[in-house]
Amino acid sequence: MSIFLLTKKTKFFAPVNGKLEALSEVADSNIANGKMGVGYAVEPTDGAVYSPVNGEVTSLFPTHHALGLKVGALEILLNLGVDTAELNGMPFKMQVKVGDQVTPETQLATMDLQQIKTAGKATTVSVLIFNAADKLDNFKCSAAKDVTAGALVGKGAER
Repeated sequence: MSIFLLTKKTKFFAPVNGKLEALSEVADSNIANGKMGVGYAVEPTDGAVYSPVNGEVTSLFPTHHALGLKVGALEILLNLGVDTAELNGMPFKMQVKVGDQVTPETQLATMDLQQIKTAGKATTVSVLIFNAADKLDNFKCSAAKDVTAGALVGKGAER
């Protein structure tokens, strides 16, 4: 039997409706230069935020600007906007709690895009795989395009 048959494939989905982008396009240098892991971003057209994976909610930031997710051995951060922690949770409404099992059909949160823009912040939603260097091989993501929340946009082989 081939070892490749035993490798778990992880699928990644668009967390919001909008324009899929490479992380290098995100207006946060720590995200854009890969310091926070590999992944992808979507510039949202509306505020409904869904899970980018079939997994479990592992953390909710007190400022509601980010959620931690786990799928297999992969640790994922879903970051809502750029520098939005400074807004102290005002534009976000969480709809899940730690321990919830989620799918790409699960709405995690709602973002008030206008409130974020009025505060002078970018609304970009980033999906960051923190431990990809140790736990993920062959991560592939679709090229920039318009996406619908729940659309398959990437795959990788979990080690």
